[in-house]
Amino acid sequence: MPSSSAATRVLRDDLLAQLRIAQRPLTTAQLRLHAPDVPVAGVAISCAPIHEQIYRVLCGLERQGLLTRGGREGREVTWTAAANPADREIAALEAAFSASDGQPAPR
Repeated sequence: MPSSSAATRVLRDDLLAQLRIAQRPLTTAQLRLHAPDVPVAGVAISCAPIHEQIYRVLCGLERQGLLTRGGREGREVTWTAAANPADREIAALEAAFSASDGQPAPR
């Protein structure tokens, strides 16, 4: 994988996490609303990412097969996390944890 800036890595991880937990496809603008501030070269504080920065990261994730581009909502593109081999295992673990809520652990 090519090296990327700290800001790109932060955004990449956050956008993937947002899409994995989303119950529906999200637009670039929706993802940007919840994206973390990122480091900016030459600036002492982190700043909110710009729309184009989010879109570039999303396109890169699409090229890597980690998400898919959906239909359009007006001028906005929607995005969905691609199926992942770990999805089944995660669903099974979530089901096991939710089934055991409120019940004492077996001895």
